[in-house]
Amino acid sequence: MTNAIAYPTYQRSFIEINEQQDILVNKMNDELDSTSIINNEKRTSAAKLVGQLISKYTTQKQKQYI
Repeated sequence: MTNAIAYPTYQRSFIEINEQQDILVNKMNDELDSTSIINNEKRTSAAKLVGQLISKYTTQKQKQYI
């Protein structure tokens, strides 16, 4: 009889643990997504800066030859 009474408690605990795990996994995924977005923005900004520097360098070289 004790096992029959205890089983639902263990089952509830297991369900609660799974729910908490789902919440933590979702939070972790949200953090990873936001970190990924930030990293993508940094890469985009760096690429734009490099593009501007190359353009400026190319323009200066062209002026030297004119």
